[in-house]
Amino acid sequence: MRILCLNQFFWPELAATSQLLTDVVRHLASEGHEVTVICAASSYAGADSTKCPDAQIIRTPSLPFKRSLLGRALSYFSFFFFALWYGLRVPAPDAIVTMTTPPLLSLVGEMIRRVRGGRFYIWEMDLYPEIAIDLGVMKKDSFITRVWDRLVDFSRARADGIIVLSECMRARLLDRKVPYSKMHIVENWANSDRIYATARPVGQEITLLYPGSLGKAHDVETFAKAMEHFKDDSRFRFVFVGGGPGMTPLRQRCLESGVSNAEFHAYVTPDELAGMMSRAQIGLVTQIETVRGSLVPSKVYAVLAAGLPLLFIGPAPVQPARIIDRFRCGWRIAPGDSQGLIALLDMLARDTDHVGQAGRRARQAFMEHYDRGVAVQRIAQVLGIPARTPAASTRTVASVR
Repeated sequence: MRILCLNQFFWPELAATSQLLTDVVRHLASEGHEVTVICAASSYAGADSTKCPDAQIIRTPSLPFKRSLLGRALSYFSFFFFALWYGLRVPAPDAIVTMTTPPLLSLVGEMIRRVRGGRFYIWEMDLYPEIAIDLGVMKKDSFITRVWDRLVDFSRARADGIIVLSECMRARLLDRKVPYSKMHIVENWANSDRIYATARPVGQEITLLYPGSLGKAHDVETFAKAMEHFKDDSRFRFVFVGGGPGMTPLRQRCLESGVSNAEFHAYVTPDELAGMMSRAQIGLVTQIETVRGSLVPSKVYAVLAAGLPLLFIGPAPVQPARIIDRFRCGWRIAPGDSQGLIALLDMLARDTDHVGQAGRRARQAFMEHYDRGVAVQRIAQVLGIPARTPAASTRTVASVR
């Protein structure tokens, strides 16, 4: 089969959507399919050192991605133009897959399908414009929002299938009258070849690690207050690895509050992150109340892969909370409940065996449900591509304490 994939980020870019698409492309190419990827040449979160996927990669001459509103808009629109330009000139595809970076990229996919034919699928990583409304960036009833709604509904109505990341994301699209039968839940994943569980040192200090972006969609205040409470407590260390608009203010707050047991690192390679996670005891993930279903934190799966119990600060009915409830692999704290978080951390410091047991369950859940080999075949099945090779075998679950 000929498969055309469109996303602004792709290998060697380390953005989350890039890594997920790269995994799918590697799998499809290994199954003998002819894959073409149209992406931009911009850099967002560093470069991957792994081998280039066996696919035709068309890098558009679009403007580089910028974090400012104007720079981001110019980057998006230039990519739309060139993605359509190249998409209409590649060999006619049997299947077209568009992700949601940038938003409304599905319109380009639909235009290509109309001209070149083939089945058309939308892989929803974030829901737009819902997430912009949830974060207060756009007003629900504004003219721009109404136009955006019509455009995205136009492409969804014509897609052969829509891939969503969770039950709560599907529920949001059901509210938009997207047919239940058209949607397929495929949760995100991580790679057990690169993120591993190891025997962790037993000691007095518990390291909580937050990997990835920290922004408007993440609850910062709840754990910031807990960090300030434990700022002189040698039992805890708080490690942040990544970026985003919330990282610098949090670092400054820690300096001003005298939180000496916190450290901050820029984005690192997957291998370096795996090493840092192997020295931690708990993985931290947060989400504010309003973004239920409009996004799913992909960092959850890296935390599980590392055999770290998941400490989730966020609302109850979203995917990280469901995973914790299902596999007993961590703890959920409601947004704003900093006193509850402080009490939980005090309890865990007194009972480190509890941390180790939750970590072992996290790794087992990951290997059985969220490893790359299992997940990419789910994507292939949605695309109507039969598997030629079995899913990657489950490895022995390593001890995490």
